[in-house]
Amino acid sequence: MRALLSQDKSQLQCIYLLGSTGPHGADSFEWLDHCKALIENYFKQVQIIKKEVSDFENFEESVELINSIIHEARNDAIDEKKIIVDVTGGQKTASIAAALVTLHNRVTFQYVQTNEPYEVIAYNVKFEDFPELPK
Repeated sequence: MRALLSQDKSQLQCIYLLGSTGPHGADSFEWLDHCKALIENYFKQVQIIKKEVSDFENFEESVELINSIIHEARNDAIDEKKIIVDVTGGQKTASIAAALVTLHNRVTFQYVQTNEPYEVIAYNVKFEDFPELPK
């Protein structure tokens, strides 16, 4: 909620919630309806979409899912620069996957500090090939 409340409410269009049905997500998918209901109390105009991953420790599956969400958002005419991938509270593998996905897209990677001052930290990193050095 801290990450969402730090955003301009008028700019939020869509929120994707990811949950796992496998052992490394503690069956978090079953809690997404509760999470959705809570968010809807604060952001009534925002579309909330639930997505399922079988295992947050499956790197390839996490990369594929996050990439597909970014492409889905783009297809819905959401400006890539306004897409934020938040990994607060996520598994390390899923967080690494999310960070890597943001390198070849123009989306922002963020998390909320788990210790004081509990700030939202955002990175907009882009990967570029190194220039070729003279021989």
